[in-house]
Amino acid sequence: MKKKKTLNELIADYNRIESIILENDGVVDQEIESLLEINNEEIGEKLNGYEKFIRHLKSQVQYLKDMESQYSKKRKILEKSIDTYKQSMANVLEVTGETSVKTLEFSFSLNSSEKWSVDIDSINSEVRESLISKGFAESVFKPNIKEIKNEYRNSKEVPDWISIAKNKFIKAI
Repeated sequence: MKKKKTLNELIADYNRIESIILENDGVVDQEIESLLEINNEEIGEKLNGYEKFIRHLKSQVQYLKDMESQYSKKRKILEKSIDTYKQSMANVLEVTGETSVKTLEFSFSLNSSEKWSVDIDSINSEVRESLISKGFAESVFKPNIKEIKNEYRNSKEVPDWISIAKNKFIKAI
């Protein structure tokens, strides 16, 4: 059985064929044509194998996402149960007027905490600037790439503050 070549080996074959064509002054004879056909077939087989493996990996990724979702739901249910039990325990101490209870295994005490929040919409610009200057807040600038792309997509000149990275990709149908 013939050993299958790697993609790098197939590319090296193309480079060798290119060298032969250059040595032949650009003339593509029957032998070179045959080498090209063989190499194209091998590349096609290699791409088919890669695509099958990519599809396998995608199914694995989807399976893991599904499992993450199931575990996340289960975790959230358990966390909610913990919160419910803790609240029930606090309610018992509050209803009985006890601030602490000691058992053989644990000591329980009723405590309180504060949760602060800020209504951002009700803060005027002067207070905003004051909070930012004191380091209590930050001013965030987040460009909308989609809108910028729509604005400059067909423009002859793109501003120098925009960089466009082009990537090649393969599409298998």
